[in-house]
Formats: sequence, structure tokens, C-alpha cells
Amino acid sequence: MRVTSSQKSAAAALCLMSIVGCSSSDDNGDGPLTDTGAVVDTATNDDTLDDDSLDSGPVEGISSTNFAAFGMRTIDSINLTQLTAERLRAEDLVNEIFSAGLSVLNGGEPMSGLTLGAQIGGEVDNSSPETLQAFICDEGGSLQLTFFLFTDAPLNAPTVNFSNCTVDGQTYNGTVELFSGRRVNTLATFKSYIRTSVIASEEGPEELAVDATDAMPTPQKVELDGEFSSAFRFFPDTENESWTNTTFSISGTDNDETLTITDWQRSGTNTHFPTDNSGFIQLLDGSTALVQLRQHGANFTADMQVSNTESNFEPVSVALNLSFTNNYYDFFDDAFSVFSVPSFPVSDLGTPLEIFSTPDFASASVQSVDSQPIAEAPQWRSGEIFLATQDTSSLRIQPDPELSDSILIELNGSGEQMSALWADGYQAFCPSVIDNCSQP
Repeated sequence: MRVTSSQKSAAAALCLMSIVGCSSSDDNGDGPLTDTGAVVDTATNDDTLDDDSLDSGPVEGISSTNFAAFGMRTIDSINLTQLTAERLRAEDLVNEIFSAGLSVLNGGEPMSGLTLGAQIGGEVDNSSPETLQAFICDEGGSLQLTFFLFTDAPLNAPTVNFSNCTVDGQTYNGTVELFSGRRVNTLATFKSYIRTSVIASEEGPEELAVDATDAMPTPQKVELDGEFSSAFRFFPDTENESWTNTTFSISGTDNDETLTITDWQRSGTNTHFPTDNSGFIQLLDGSTALVQLRQHGANFTADMQVSNTESNFEPVSVALNLSFTNNYYDFFDDAFSVFSVPSFPVSDLGTPLEIFSTPDFASASVQSVDSQPIAEAPQWRSGEIFLATQDTSSLRIQPDPELSDSILIELNGSGEQMSALWADGYQAFCPSVIDNCSQP
């Protein structure tokens, strides 16, 4: 599945002949927080911290005057809001180039904004011929598309090398490699990927900042190196996404940040797995119902550094480990609809619940199981988010063990905890498969 050296030389020659620059590289009170982030003394109903905790400007370290804004802004970075937007943008562009490249291979037209400069067919290996296509970018620069024709498998593996290629006012450099298909993990690898723009885009995460002269917008610049993986879903309603060894920065916006990710993983399940925790129950009306345990939970871990406008671009170390488990039984509709499927939840039958191995209750074995209701508003229930700056100040955020919609905040290891709501701006996103929880 490799192109020979002679073919690469030919490709280079064609690139030069076509003037295409092809790439060669493969004191804190105890009480709730108000909506402004101030702490309320529950005895006097007075704010013990003023509103500056939300609008104090960039300050090094974490203090009683800035911890709220600091925590909220850092959690937004942990949620990878801007990184995710950039990944999706790059993937969409590469897939569009790839789709048009397949069309070109069959005599069609390239993507709008590109002109074909050269096309080379590589060696055939394992029935997968490699194709190289060099394109001139009509607004400037060039790109090279490499892909395989997996004739015996539903796989896609396009690679695009950008060389100052401008498309729709955005200039791209570096390499993006995608891999996807049936029953495989989806991968996106970014190598020295840079996008630069002086044009505000609806798809961009922020409007562009303006310099002191107010004459020319500051160029928005995104840089990304790293690998994203989304695991194949062997069962429905499961999700496992990760970033490893990744650096990301965005500048020229009102929300500049730099992320250095050692490991970031978020997973969730809300589905039935093959399990012994299933069986039959007899309802009060004498009918038989089939019940099965639904695995319902999530995990979120991150080891990374964040610097952004709120930290005055000083690095903040992040150690995050959050989880919740809410497995519950529900009625299962068999393929032949032989058994009853009541409209009420299984948990209404109380706990413990007796489950029989077969619908012949007289001869079946029986097990007694704990039957809990489904959480109507799932939320992280254990773990913590720990933020630490280089001056040793810190912020510890933990789920409130008594109130599922609340968190407890400890500033600088004081041992005193303040209360706030996840929804006040501290929400670490849940996986998308967990209904009625925060969604990215």
C-alpha cells in the first residue's frame, strides 16, 4: 500500500510543473453561591464574597476574588469546546476533499475552490490501490490528497497535506489523517495542523478580536497536534471518546486558550448488555414480564494543562476523575412480544425484586436483586476536579453527596467548602448517550 520512489518523484515533478507546492512529509464562608458566584452566609443571607469573583480580570493564581470565573473558564477548556469545534471543522473539510477526490478519480470535478494539478495511481497491495492527487487551491497554496480504495472492506482512510492552502478565506497548513469504517474505531490524527483566518466565520468558536488601531482584525490562528479516537459501538447507546498526547491553541479571539493534553477520556453507557442479570417476573395481574438490567453510567478522566485568558495564560494543572452509576431494571420487549411490557417502571414494584430464570415459575431458579429507579436528571456523583497553578493556589470541585444538582468548592486547601450548582457554569459535560444530563 505504498507508492514507489519513482512514482513519488513523478508526483513531485508533476507538482512542480503545475506550480503546486506539494508536501513532502508523509477566607471562605460556608453556604451556597449566588448567581454571580458570591458565597451566601446562610445565617445572615449576606454575600461574603463580592461580584468580583466573576469579573476580576486576568489574575495569576486562584483567590477569593476570582475563583468562580477561574473555575468556570477552566472547566469550559476541560470540556474541549473549541478543540471539538476545530476537529469537526477539519474533518468536514477533509471528507469533502476526499469525496470530491473519488469523483475526480472517476472523471468528475474537484471540490469547489480546488483545481487538479496532478494525479498518480500507486501500487496495488492487498487489493487496495493508493491514489495521490495534487490540487492547486484557487485562493492560494496547494494540497495533496492521499487515499486507498479498500475494495474488500468498507473503510475510509484519507490523508490531506496542506501547504498554505486557502479555502473560503481560511488558510491551512499541516496534515490531517482520518480513518473510519464499519466495526472499527474512528481516528483523527493532526500533525502540525494550522488554520489561520482574518475572516470571521459562523463556524468559528468566537468572533475575531480587533487590535488597538481598530483598522485590521487580528488573525485568528488555530494550531493542533494530537490524536482523537472514538471507539466503535458494539452495543447501541455506548460512547467512548479520547484525546492523547495533544496540544491545541487558539489565538486572535476573545476566548484564547492553550491545552496540553496527556490523556482525556469520556465514556458512557445506557444500554442492555448480555448479562445474567435478566429474567422473568410475575405481575400482580398474573401475567409474565421479561426484565433486564440496563447499564447506565459514565466516566470522565483528564490529565492536562490549561492556560487561558482567566489564568493570564499561566498554566493550570488539571486532574479530573468523575463518574456515576445508575444501573436499573426495565421491562424488555422480546422479539415475539410474548411477554407483557407494562407502562410503569420496574422500580415501582419495589426492592428487592425476585427474578426467575424461566417463565415456568414453579421449576425456575430465583434470584433476589436490588431494583433502583432511573435517575431522571443524571449527574456526576463521585470524584473531583482539581485545579492547581504554579503559585500553588488550588481549587477543588466535588459532587455534593446529598444534592445531585450541586457541587462543593474548596479554595486553596482551606478545608472549608462552599456550595454551588453544576448549572452555574461548572458543568463538566456528560457523554451524549446519557439523556437529560448536560450535553456538549
